[in-house]
Order: sequence, then C-alpha cells, then structure tokens
Amino acid sequence: MFENAFYAGGNPNHPAADLGEVSVSEDGVTCKTFPCTPAGAAPYGARAGWHPVYSAPDNGISAVDREKAGGEAYDLADVCLARAKFVRIKDKTTEPCNGPPPKPNNIGFDLDAISILHAEVP
Repeated sequence: MFENAFYAGGNPNHPAADLGEVSVSEDGVTCKTFPCTPAGAAPYGARAGWHPVYSAPDNGISAVDREKAGGEAYDLADVCLARAKFVRIKDKTTEPCNGPPPKPNNIGFDLDAISILHAEVP
C-alpha cells in the first residue's frame, strides 16, 4: 500500500506520516482490521502511510518488489483470512489510537496505490 510519506530530514526515525487504518473483507460485510499500534511515535506498526514509496513508473522499481518498492505490506494471514476482495482504509490522522496528536483537517491519508501479490483471477 502506497501513500506519500517521507522521512523528515532523511531521518527514518522521523517519518512525515498521514496514517490510515487498514481493513480487509472477503464478502464486503465482515471486515478484519489490522491492529492499531498504541504508540505516539514511529514505528506505527500495521498503520498505513508511514513508509516512503520508492516505486515509480520511470525508475524501474516494480510496485510488486517488496524489497525495493517501499510502502506498507499486509499479510492476510495476520487477520486470519485466506483471501480478500475488499480493502477499506480509514484516515486516522485526526483519530489516533494513542498516537500523535490530531492534525488539521486539511491533512489526511492520501492513497496513491495498492499493489496485490498472489492475486487470484476469477
């Protein structure tokens, strides 16, 4: 999952992050949410939006190369699912889970892309 996070001053201990809560569902009704990490600073664990993205159309880094692409990776097994058809992302920049103080309303999670590994084609 890719958002436009970056490391402030190039320091990986200080990500400029707009956090999101990620949930997945197989049926579109019952959702499994990746757990909130109760911390006021990085690392933010299963939250989306705090790892820089390195994949881009013109730099040769594939969005499905987990070692190089950047962003956050999610394993459905972590929420006891074998497959999912739906992804829900809830902006958490103004509603943290014991996280940083709320940000102004004009800042929020900006989804750039989702890359799917091991997809099943119906």
